[in-house]
Amino acid sequence: MGCVRAWAWAWAWAWLLIILVKTTPAYGRVMCFNGGYCLYNRCICTEGFYGSRCQYDRDECATDNGGCEQECRNTLGSYMCCCSQGYKLGADKKSCHEVDECADHNGGCSHTCVNTAGSYECRCLPDHRLLPDGRTCLPPPVSSSVARVSCDVRNGGCEHHCQEQQGRVTCSCRRGYVSKLVLPTIFSVVKRQMSADNLQQSGHDCVHL
Repeated sequence: MGCVRAWAWAWAWAWLLIILVKTTPAYGRVMCFNGGYCLYNRCICTEGFYGSRCQYDRDECATDNGGCEQECRNTLGSYMCCCSQGYKLGADKKSCHEVDECADHNGGCSHTCVNTAGSYECRCLPDHRLLPDGRTCLPPPVSSSVARVSCDVRNGGCEHHCQEQQGRVTCSCRRGYVSKLVLPTIFSVVKRQMSADNLQQSGHDCVHL
């Protein structure tokens, strides 16, 4: 009985040593980066990294555009999907849905707002004229006493240069400036009522580059 018990203890110690050799010494032998951990002298990398020591960032966008419908941007250890102007990211964080700009304050249009793919446009009622800001509609004159839009009246609503041809006013900016109309993502849409007295404030603004 004593021999059997001695052999049992011997086998128990042998298995314990095997477990200790296979586990405890294995940890910490190799230095792993970016959150990876060492197991049996090998780095187990977290999602988004690879390499013998998890030292490389995985470019998820390189495979099937990361599953993104439009733009995929790779980040350290991950990635993100982005949408073009006029679209917003869906709940799945991958698909893009068109934004109806006309649903928000009529898109800033004086009269009719027409939603288009990734954008929108303002349209005026019959006999009304759309001003260079692309949003304000000017009504036709009701009598000769109503001032007409021209470069002679408050510079036609232009901040810098004003040109009038065949009854139409065209605004332009000086060198080193650019019209707000070409920077729609920087300037917010402000809906304003237009009259002959406030053309200078609302007609055409130039921004220094």
